[in-house]
Amino acid sequence: MMMRRPNGFAAPDWYTKPFNQDYMRIYAYKDRTAEDETDGILRYLGFPKSADRSPRPSPRILDLACGWGRHSVELARRGYRVTGLDLSSAMIEEAARRAKDANLSIDWISMDMIDMTFNSEFDAVINIFTSFGYYVNESQNVEVVNKVFAALVPGGKFLLDLDNPEYFVRRAQHTDRFRVRNGPSTESVLKEEFLTWKRERRVTYSFLDRDNRKDDLVLRCYLYDFDDIKGLIESSTAFQLHDVAWGDFEGSEHPLPKLSDDLSRLIVLATKPRTK
Repeated sequence: MMMRRPNGFAAPDWYTKPFNQDYMRIYAYKDRTAEDETDGILRYLGFPKSADRSPRPSPRILDLACGWGRHSVELARRGYRVTGLDLSSAMIEEAARRAKDANLSIDWISMDMIDMTFNSEFDAVINIFTSFGYYVNESQNVEVVNKVFAALVPGGKFLLDLDNPEYFVRRAQHTDRFRVRNGPSTESVLKEEFLTWKRERRVTYSFLDRDNRKDDLVLRCYLYDFDDIKGLIESSTAFQLHDVAWGDFEGSEHPLPKLSDDLSRLIVLATKPRTK
């Protein structure tokens, strides 16, 4: 399945710019949700909350677009064998620092996900917090799904966490002001959130204490509904998408094929068939 992006969706390399130290400061509050989200990730994958109790080697998990390692570190703390991959060197450096401070062994890779070449190495691949669909050319997003499929062992699982378009369409646009830590001081940030139409969500963060507008962070995501992502995944690979989609990490299910406009996430699970 190949979908057309709206004209002017984004510059092809837009995603190489905003994921830096400022982004980590803005989203620092997400550290508080990592443990509960990891509970949900493992529940959806069908894995135990802790791998330490299993007599067999623990599952191998690829945290694709791992950011600063919120879930990678938590998974490793629970005994899973984890590889974290992210394009942002700043994110990987912070993730490695956190793992070292926690005395955890995690493999970190700084790489664009489209360039990965894993072959049957992981029991699960997770992609959390709207880190898929960044490529303007949809064929590249399809290629990533194919790379994920190749990275999994037979029977391996792919958990994909996206924005729910129905939720954000209903909320459309708003502006907010808040403060973030910047070393010993704080900075004022203005968040302007726009939805140009159902296919794109755009969020702009402007630092009001700075004169340089080049410091603004502009985040974009292409909004897939359930049929979109099902078609993309199943038409390009032999993945089998499960007939359930969750709207959060607490077990709330969407009434498929419709998506609830009260749930902010669209979380889907696909399995690579076992060889006969």
